[in-house]
Amino acid sequence: MVSYYQKNIDACSQLLQVQHRRSVRCSLLRGVTFLCALLSGYFALRNQAWACWLSVAFFTAAFILLLKYFDSISKKTSHIQALRKVYEQELAGIVHRQYPCADGVELRDPNHPYANDLDVFAAHSLFHLLNRCHTHSGYSYLAEQLQSSPGSAANVYLRQEAVRELASNGKDLLFNMFASLSGRKKQQASSGEDMLLWVQQPDIPLLSFPKALLLLTQVAPYLNLMLLAFAVYSPPFYIALLLFLAPQWAVQRRYSKRVQRAKSRLNAIINDAAAFDIYGDALSGVAFRSSWLQHIQQPIAGYNRLMRQLHKMLSVFDMSNSFMGALISSFYFGDLRVAVKLERWKKTNRDALPKLIEHVCEWELLTSVAVFAMNHPTFAFPKFFEEDSSTIVEAKALGHPLIAAEKRVCNDIVIRKNDFFIITGANMAGKSAFLRTVGVNLLLARIGAPVCAASFRCSPVELFTSMRTTDNLNAEVSYFYAEALRLKEMLNFIASGKHVLLMVDELFRGTNSDDRLKASLSLIRKLLCYKTASALIATHDFELATLEEEYPGAVKNYCFECFNHDDKILFDYRLRRGVSCSSNAYLLLQKMGIVE
Repeated sequence: MVSYYQKNIDACSQLLQVQHRRSVRCSLLRGVTFLCALLSGYFALRNQAWACWLSVAFFTAAFILLLKYFDSISKKTSHIQALRKVYEQELAGIVHRQYPCADGVELRDPNHPYANDLDVFAAHSLFHLLNRCHTHSGYSYLAEQLQSSPGSAANVYLRQEAVRELASNGKDLLFNMFASLSGRKKQQASSGEDMLLWVQQPDIPLLSFPKALLLLTQVAPYLNLMLLAFAVYSPPFYIALLLFLAPQWAVQRRYSKRVQRAKSRLNAIINDAAAFDIYGDALSGVAFRSSWLQHIQQPIAGYNRLMRQLHKMLSVFDMSNSFMGALISSFYFGDLRVAVKLERWKKTNRDALPKLIEHVCEWELLTSVAVFAMNHPTFAFPKFFEEDSSTIVEAKALGHPLIAAEKRVCNDIVIRKNDFFIITGANMAGKSAFLRTVGVNLLLARIGAPVCAASFRCSPVELFTSMRTTDNLNAEVSYFYAEALRLKEMLNFIASGKHVLLMVDELFRGTNSDDRLKASLSLIRKLLCYKTASALIATHDFELATLEEEYPGAVKNYCFECFNHDDKILFDYRLRRGVSCSSNAYLLLQKMGIVE
């Protein structure tokens, strides 16, 4: 994809040069036609010849056409610039890991069963890597899908089919759509009000308007225009116009607080309305093969006219924020008229909008996953085991998608139900990264995305992690007690009855070695009694490896090794069967100059 993006960046740059030359030529022609129109007008007034008047009409028409042509050149130039920027951002994401959309840092929840430990949100997180959403609703939906329980395999396969089609045949559609959306700021969950909430709650109830006022808002603008026309020819009509405008301004002032409240809420959803309009345009007339894409396309394209109406009304409302806009608006009840139209639009479409938003959310998830699939063409789409399968994960060359390809080390893994892996190894050998690798790829599989593996099969399984526990001084919770609370949550989670894959990094690290070993052995024995739990447990306590003899077939020892070569510590990040007896902490501290 690097060559694809670079090729398109170069093509856009060449097109911009062509557009610049057209713009210059058009500007010169406009200047010439304008001068010709002035000269023709001068001779027409002087000679009163019909040929001169004809030339005036010709050059004026030519000037107007050139204005329209220049406007089309400007719009096309802006679109090409936006398209080039989209390609540059995607290229930066691949080469420099600089992703173009919001990272979801505000969505981090330390109490979630796995999201905090698996780096689902924050800079350079899984969400940051995936996110290409441009609406608040879609942004929230993608986050929700990454934090939800696994759905049915049938639904995931439908998504995979849609993603494959978009990734292979929909590049131009998606990137041109992103370019059209680029004039809008990227949405964050905390920055906007959900459109669904907005449409359900009236800002200015229509019943609060007297019928006479509603009639006045329709008739008064025409009377104002008529009085203004009379005033041009007869100045005394200016007094009549002002006298007629005064009570209108008083009425508008009376309702100004309600209108301003409506405006403040509209600022939160105007970007989403623009995105809905753009999606409707982009999807109109596109022939998809995927049944899931067809299912999503129909309502989005079908409601395009309604969303365009909404976007236009919101844009008119937004224009009155300037001084001149407010002055002009006050002349024809502009804000009040639009507010009434909006309330009527909400009342008419209140039942239809939730379904439309649902489809737009799914569309944004699919576009996010499709771009991810484009940017990682070597990743494999996962397959799913039958519900009664005894295997949870079976992967070949499994790696972490957030690690650069040139640094990524992949491993094969098979995890079956009720397997407990005790993973030993020295510091920095790759134990924690491996746990996150398994977890993150399971999340990608859930949402229909390709995973970082040569092949990947899995079963629907819940996840629960205990890897990044912290103390809380304000709550008077020590590190050890925080870890104990987390493990208590884990036991409650297992008791729900669903099969759970547990990922634990260093049990009871907040206490002394004797208590840690005793508590760790006791907890693992307790977990082994549950028939709905499997576990990956990373540890420095080699003594836990003795559980393999105590529970043959259930507990399996794996390890990551480190090697000392020419006074250097080397890691190969390869998962091996057995127990690691290597250590490197003291040597690392010596190399850092911390100890002698």
